[in-house]
Amino acid sequence: MGQYGEVAKMAARLLSGRTFTQPDEAWREAAGRLLLAPSSRAKVCPRTTFLGLCGTGAVRGVRAGSYTRATHNSRYAERAADALRSDPALAGAPSRLWRIATEGKEVQPNGQMDVVTSLWSEGLLR
Repeated sequence: MGQYGEVAKMAARLLSGRTFTQPDEAWREAAGRLLLAPSSRAKVCPRTTFLGLCGTGAVRGVRAGSYTRATHNSRYAERAADALRSDPALAGAPSRLWRIATEGKEVQPNGQMDVVTSLWSEGLLR
């Protein structure tokens, strides 16, 4: 599990524990605690992946809503979560899961599947 997976897990727990009510605030808090480099804390792809999952109501304890305008990472996250629900073994095959999420398009991964698989592995996705 990578650094963005750790941030996603902490952010989800901050939300479920009601420490924060807004997913973006929880992400920023978790990133601030866990990531040393400002460039890592500011990275958009993992954050919008998390926010997209929150938006669909897939993250336990988070009500579905409009938390990001980023559509690509939200769709990748939704496809990946759907694939994991159908085949949980994909959690151990992030590159295969990425191909499913991107529908086979040549897109460079940027922490998105770390977010999805970490939440999945911890039981934080519904």
